[in-house]
Amino acid sequence: MFRRSAEPWKLVLVVAAACGVGVAGAQPPPVGPAAAQQGAPAVPAGEAGPMVEGGPTAVDELALEQSRLADKYAKLEQLMLKMAELEALSNPKRAQLLTRAVEQSKERLTKTQMETLVKLLSQRQLKRATDGQAAVYADLQA
Repeated sequence: MFRRSAEPWKLVLVVAAACGVGVAGAQPPPVGPAAAQQGAPAVPAGEAGPMVEGGPTAVDELALEQSRLADKYAKLEQLMLKMAELEALSNPKRAQLLTRAVEQSKERLTKTQMETLVKLLSQRQLKRATDGQAAVYADLQA
């Protein structure tokens, strides 16, 4: 099923899509005028006002969603390691591929970068969070 030349990292995208993490083929959310063109409510880049008086702001919602994604990604890594254990006897090549994908994820600090995005959003450092999100997105596509 998997070719020997397949990069382990690409398997992460396949498993992520199956688990609903949403990294494969996903696009970063539009901000500012781009959001309005796509029918989303326009939020100027670097700003996020309250959604409801006294309720959570758009930034709070983004931080919560990013936190959920970081949690799903951590679960994805755990799932891939479990799958590798289960596949070890019947399909050692796939098990090795899964293990290598998790190793690459750890080398690239993907989970740590995602957790940093949550902190940046919580601290209202939107420009740094946007740049960090673009870096994580590019890393996952590599």
